[in-house]
Amino acid sequence: MYNKAGSAMVMKSLEAGPSKILEHISINADLINVPTMGTDLNIAYTAAQLNIAPAQPYESGRFLNIASLGTLSCSK
Repeated sequence: MYNKAGSAMVMKSLEAGPSKILEHISINADLINVPTMGTDLNIAYTAAQLNIAPAQPYESGRFLNIASLGTLSCSK
């Protein structure tokens, strides 16, 4: 659902901008056969990211210690 709304919004924004920009994006998408995401008209943004992390109680003082992410602290 968010991809549909987001991709429709960004394509409307690109259509409102300089036509040469959208023209070049469209030519590039045709040349490399870019897959669409969200809507069939979305040729500009073909990836999405979803960030998921466990919730931490505010001011709990707990740490997120995952070696690959570094060490983040909730302390003041």
